[in-house]
Amino acid sequence: MHNSTDVHDSVDSSQSLFKLPAIFVLMMLCGLSISWAYFILTTNNKDYIGSIYFYNALFSQYLNNAIMAFIITTIFFIQQKIHKITFNHLIGLLIICIVYMVIIRLISVALSPIYKMMSERFDYHVLTIYYHLISFILMSVRPIILMGLIILLGLVNKQQRQPFTMPLGNHRAVFAFLFTLIFLSPYLLFLLSFSNTILLNFISHFFDVYPSFSADLPLFQRLVVSILPSIISVLIVMLYFVIIFFTVKNCFTRQFTTVPLKLIFKAVGWSYLYFILFGIVIGIIYGMLAFIFSMSIRHDYVSDVMIVLLSLLNIAHFVIGFILMLVLPRRAVKKYFANEIGQAHYVSKPN
Repeated sequence: MHNSTDVHDSVDSSQSLFKLPAIFVLMMLCGLSISWAYFILTTNNKDYIGSIYFYNALFSQYLNNAIMAFIITTIFFIQQKIHKITFNHLIGLLIICIVYMVIIRLISVALSPIYKMMSERFDYHVLTIYYHLISFILMSVRPIILMGLIILLGLVNKQQRQPFTMPLGNHRAVFAFLFTLIFLSPYLLFLLSFSNTILLNFISHFFDVYPSFSADLPLFQRLVVSILPSIISVLIVMLYFVIIFFTVKNCFTRQFTTVPLKLIFKAVGWSYLYFILFGIVIGIIYGMLAFIFSMSIRHDYVSDVMIVLLSLLNIAHFVIGFILMLVLPRRAVKKYFANEIGQAHYVSKPN
C-alpha cells in the first residue's frame, strides 16, 4: 500500500495513455487517404466517383477506422504497457500501420473475384445477404489483425514496456473514459457499420435523391446527403458517451497507482450481464403485453384506446431502457471501484 505522496512522486510526466493511440490514428488516416487516392486514379467507374455512395463510403470509412483504431490501440497499449513516445515506438507504429493496410488491401483483392462470381450467380437480394455477411466477417477480422500486430510490437519492444503510473487526483476522469470507451465499443462498431446504410436511405428519400444516380446533382447536395448519416451517427455516439461517462465518473472512488484494466473489463462485463438479465425480463413483459393487446384487437377495427396503449407501451419500454442505462453501469462500477468504509485502496506498482 502506498500513501498519496508516494503515488504523486512516482508519476512519470513522459507517459501518456492517449498520445500514442492518437498518433496511430493519424497514421491510419494518412494510409487510408493514400488507398483512396489510388482507388480514384485507377477506377474506371467515374459515375461511382461522383455519386453519393462514394462520398458516403469515404466519410464512413474514415470514421470507422479512426474510432476502431483508437479504441483498440488504447486498450492494447495499456495491456502491453506501451505508453512512452519513443523513436522505437513511433517506428513500430508506422510498421504496424503499413502492414495492417497491406493485409487489408490483400484481403480486398482476394475478395474481388468472389464478389464478381456471386454477382453473376445470385440475384440482388441473395447477393445483398452474402455481401453483408462478408462485411460483418471483415469487420470482426480487422480488429483481430490489429490486436495481433500490437501484441507483436509489445513483444519486440519488451525492454521498453512499463506500466502507466496514475497521477493522483484525475483518476476518475481517466477510468470513466476507459470504462465508457470499452463499454460502448461493441455498440460503436455496430452503429457506425450498419446504421449508415439505413440513415443514407432515409436521408436520400427525404431529399428525394436516389444515391445510385446522383453524379449529376450539385456537389453541395451530394455532400450534404452523404455526410449527414455519419454526422447523425457521431452525434448519437457522443450523446451515449457523455451520458455513460458522467453517470459512472463519480463512482471511481478507489485510488490506483496503475490502470486496473482487468477490473474495468470486469465492471463492463457485469454491466452487460445486468443489461442482458433485465433486458430478458423487460422483453418478456413487453412481449406478453403486446400479445395481449394484439389479441384484443379486431381484424377490422383498431380502437383509439388500443393505439394509445401500444404507444404508451413503446414509450415505457424506451424510458425503462434509458433508466437502466443510467443505473446499471453505476452499480457495476461501484462493485469494483467504490471505497469500503471510506478507505482508499491502492494497487502496488510492479517492480
